[in-house]
Amino acid sequence: MSGADLSGVDLSGADLSGADLTETNLYGADLRGAYLTKTNLTLGQLLLNLTNLFLGLIDACCGAIKGTNRGILYQRKVYTTVADFSRANLSRANLCRTNLSRVKLTQANLSEANLISTNFNLADLSLVNLSGADLFMANLSQANINLVNLTEANLREANLSRAKLRGANLERANLNYADLSNTDLREANLTRTNLIGVKLSKANLSYAELSSADLSNAQIRGANLSGAILSDADLSSADLSGTNLSRADLSNANLRKCYFRLANLSQANLHRADLTEANLRGSDLRRADLRGSDLTLARQSLISGNANVKGAKFAWNRGLCPGDESRLRKFGALFPHGFW
Repeated sequence: MSGADLSGVDLSGADLSGADLTETNLYGADLRGAYLTKTNLTLGQLLLNLTNLFLGLIDACCGAIKGTNRGILYQRKVYTTVADFSRANLSRANLCRTNLSRVKLTQANLSEANLISTNFNLADLSLVNLSGADLFMANLSQANINLVNLTEANLREANLSRAKLRGANLERANLNYADLSNTDLREANLTRTNLIGVKLSKANLSYAELSSADLSNAQIRGANLSGAILSDADLSSADLSGTNLSRADLSNANLRKCYFRLANLSQANLHRADLTEANLRGSDLRRADLRGSDLTLARQSLISGNANVKGAKFAWNRGLCPGDESRLRKFGALFPHGFW
């Protein structure tokens, strides 16, 4: 069938194992459930529906797919912009630098796949298994990644801006220096995740789980972290100006040198948090729990920086002076256990 025109042909379920499809035009062909083991697709044109496609040791030199079941996928002249890889098994596949923009991969298995610098812009990756995958510098901007399994995945320096990651599992993943600005991470699991230097400006992380996560030096300006769990997290030197942290759990968190200017910390749990040298100017701390928190070198921004402390609870705070109690009480702060 070398050189044949099979555009638009229904080949669903066909056994094309070992077939010579060199320079064959498969533009718009339906290959759902087809077997392409050892098939030669050299220079073939593909714009396919690849649902449930078995891709074993496919040879597509200069253009397409070579062993996506533990094999290699390169894209140069192959057109897969609307391809459907739903439920495909691409575990451990090498898709490095592949252009998979707008591709549908719903419920596919890409665990431990090599996806370095791969383009997933606007792709549908909902319910995909990407556990252990290498997505270093990958482009996932505006992609649908809801409910995805990304446990222990490498997303260092990846672009996830404006992506949808609601309910995604990113536990123990590496997102250092990634761009997650304007991303939807509501109810996502980021427990023990590495987020050093990450960009989270205007991201939505309401009710996300970030306990023991490393967010040091992160840019989180204007983000929504209402109801998020950040207990034992490291946010040292993070920029949280204008961020919504109302009802967030920041107990035992490392907040040293954090920038909280104009942040909303109302009803937040800051019990035993380390706020050493934090900037709290203009922050909203109404009814927040600051008992046992370390306010060393942060008191000035708290007392004379127009912070709203009405109903906030203080006690056993390092860094506060004996005369600070009367000043804070004047602004509506509470000392239910006394100053010390």
